[in-house]
Amino acid sequence: EELKDDLKDKKYVFLYDESTDIAIQKHICIVVRFFCNRNERIQTAFLGLVPVIDTTGEALFKKISDELATYNQTLNNCIGFASDGAASM
Repeated sequence: EELKDDLKDKKYVFLYDESTDIAIQKHICIVVRFFCNRNERIQTAFLGLVPVIDTTGEALFKKISDELATYNQTLNNCIGFASDGAASM
């Protein structure tokens, strides 16, 4: 809940990567960086490790948007983006 409050209405940088675990289940790791007023510093926060089946660009976009929504955030506040450069990302 603290993270939801800290991230509310903030501009942020979005970082993510896809990984496959030993059970051959794919996940995307979602991290954000933003200025936290409470701590008065730039903060890096882990938002989630989201399981995915379909790794098309459209499917990943939907998963990311849904995860951001759980933190009351949208891509409208995203001011930066980083991934490993795979075509679907």
